[in-house]
Formats: sequence, C-alpha cells, structure tokens
Amino acid sequence: MPIDERPAAASPDARTIRALAHPLRLRILDVLGEFGPLSATQVSEHVDESPQSCSFHLRTLARYGYVEDAGGGQGRNRPWKLSNRTTYWSPVGADAETTAAIAAAQAAVDAAHQEHVRTWRRRAPTAPSVWQQSNFEMSFDTWLTPDEMRQVSAGISAAIRSVVEGRTKQPGQARVLLHASGFPIGEELPEAAGPEDPAESGQAQQRDPSNVEGT
Repeated sequence: MPIDERPAAASPDARTIRALAHPLRLRILDVLGEFGPLSATQVSEHVDESPQSCSFHLRTLARYGYVEDAGGGQGRNRPWKLSNRTTYWSPVGADAETTAAIAAAQAAVDAAHQEHVRTWRRRAPTAPSVWQQSNFEMSFDTWLTPDEMRQVSAGISAAIRSVVEGRTKQPGQARVLLHASGFPIGEELPEAAGPEDPAESGQAQQRDPSNVEGT
C-alpha cells in the first residue's frame, strides 16, 4: 500500500485519514496488494479473522476510497481491489482533529512497517541467497537545511517512482517494500538558514557522518 506524504493541493479529511488507523485494515490492504482482487472470505484466510469482520473493514475502506468493487459476486463473495490512489497527509496548518487523525494513522503505519522489518529479520536466514544478497538498509547522519531535505526527498521520490509506477508482477519478482524517511534528530531546529548560517555562506563545517549501510 503506497503511503505518500508529499504536500499536495488538498489533504484527506480527518475521517478519511483515521480510517487507516487500524492494524487489520492495513493488513487487508497489504493482502489485496499481493493477492487481490479478493472477497472478504478469501481475505479472512490470509489475516486470520472472520469473513464478517473482514467484510466490515473492506466496506469501511471502500467508503473512504482505499478499495473498490472489483466486479462480480455478492455479499462476502464480492471481490475487492485496491483503488488507484495515493494517500498523503501533512499536519502543517491542520486543525486539531486532523492532527490527531494523522498521529493515529501514522502510528498504525509505523507499527505495520516495523512488523514487516521483524518478519524479514526472521525469514532472512533461510531465504534464497539471491534475496539475502539483494536486500538493503541505509542510514546516514548528516547536516541539512529544510530546503536541502526537500531536495533529498524529491530525489528519492523520483528514483522510487521511476521503478514502481505502472509496474505489474512478472516472473522472478517478489513483493518488495521500499521505504525511505528523513527527519531532524538534533536538539536545535532553526526556523531558517540565516545570512551567517554556514549552510548558506558555503562555509559548512566538515564532519564525518555516521553512516550505516547493511544488506
């Protein structure tokens, strides 16, 4: 399920965002992304929940535009598929209700991501060697201004989108999660680079970044 937090013309309302703040719904979206279209009964076999529960959550996801009717079948035998949409949100300028919804949804998405990481950690030792050798993790600690962070974000987004957009499953491929993030970790957060700021004057301090790369 793509979650894209790029600024855009309009953000979803609080109820639409909060619809993702449920671990089972995120799991259902994952299952549809890998195996869909599926009926509520078929989804239930993947998530270890009752067809009734899956049907309720599928209808909720459909109400807010995350899934749609795939055509054919009725009731719990009606197949559902992911809708062709990108979900984005930003707390900038948001009201209290929307900010709370974003926090709840982001917490659920973060937990789902960490579960993917833990699952891979368990599977990695017995996975085919070609997948053990091709997976990657990267972490870089450096100094950036807000504008530089936006430039990095745009570059990463363009690189990933060039790979994922329009792609359908082909022989030899496995479902892969591509996740990137960047956020400040320092105690001080300047509002903007001033005229005496090293980043603007071109006199930035030389510093050996703490880089961690793993496969």
